[in-house]
Amino acid sequence: MLKGAALLLASLAIATSAQAQTPEAWIDERPLAFAGWEGAPATAAQGPNVLVAPGGTLTLRFADPTTTVDVPPGIGTLTQQDGHLWTLTLDPRRVASFPLPVTATLAGEVHAGVAQFFASVAVQSHAVSDANLRRGVVRAVVRVPARGTIRAYVRVNGKRRSAAVTRTFSAAGERRLRLTVRRPGTAWLVTQYTFPGAQPVEVSQRLKA
Repeated sequence: MLKGAALLLASLAIATSAQAQTPEAWIDERPLAFAGWEGAPATAAQGPNVLVAPGGTLTLRFADPTTTVDVPPGIGTLTQQDGHLWTLTLDPRRVASFPLPVTATLAGEVHAGVAQFFASVAVQSHAVSDANLRRGVVRAVVRVPARGTIRAYVRVNGKRRSAAVTRTFSAAGERRLRLTVRRPGTAWLVTQYTFPGAQPVEVSQRLKA
């Protein structure tokens, strides 16, 4: 009888321990931070920092079965793949870093209820390298994380002093830029990256002769 009581207590202890464990979820196979249950004060959550191209898709995976998953309006479109897997396709207008709170209704044997998770998302823009100005000619390399359009020109003393050059990308990649500067002075290379459906992201950098 004592042995049976001991086994029962051990079983209850295991069940209690399992219930005390926090739910688990991942974003692109990186652990999401568990922020708490709905109706309870949210805990400070330091979620993973995830890089993604404009309009890209993130994968959300949950250890427990889920019946609903929600993100704030305007972030993107959620699509359920199965009971544990969802995909989030970002709104193309999202072109900067932003917090990503995720609310999921869990329906598992261990965890059931509305749980809150958290991550941070950084949408990659374009990058310019090897930029230099020699004898009135600017040369640079521009790289984009996804399809889109690059428009570049040179500004001298606050005014545009070169023709605008446009490069169209059908996918992620890099191209060389060459621009002729019309007048001497303190020159800046201005590049604007436009992903379809988004507002242009502009980067300016001073050129050294």
